[in-house]
Amino acid sequence: MRYIRLAVVISAALALASCESFTDNYPVVFAHRGCWLGDVQTPGKVSEYYVPENSIDGIRMAARMGYPTIELDARWTLDSVLVCMHDKTINRTMRLAEGYSEIQESVTVTGSTFDELRTRYVLTSCIPEMRKQIPTLEELLRACAENGIKPLMHCDIYEGYE
Repeated sequence: MRYIRLAVVISAALALASCESFTDNYPVVFAHRGCWLGDVQTPGKVSEYYVPENSIDGIRMAARMGYPTIELDARWTLDSVLVCMHDKTINRTMRLAEGYSEIQESVTVTGSTFDELRTRYVLTSCIPEMRKQIPTLEELLRACAENGIKPLMHCDIYEGYE
């Protein structure tokens, strides 16, 4: 497990080092958690997502909007799969796959298996076509490569140190 964590950190460092934008004298603009879009009714609170954060659709939107880089959040599942999720719980950004209702109990990424996350829940969006499964880090990195986007990975994998 330590070697996997080290590999993720090294991969992130190499991705940053290879990004030409970091070697010139201009600021680099990142699309935060991909390029998610939401209807913000209250400052700091999204009432409804259009494009889910940390999603392949968010990467495609970032490319369409001309962002050179995006920030992704990575977390371990209970069975050691790296998925992309900003929060410790999935409650804010996901819904039950069956019936698309809010998740009542607190569901943590580290307390759930990858299969549970993929089969029981979908990403939140008011657009039904964007209600997709939680993506793995590998899937999002592949989407970045396909869309010409450099990823900056925010790896929230420190729970294992506790």
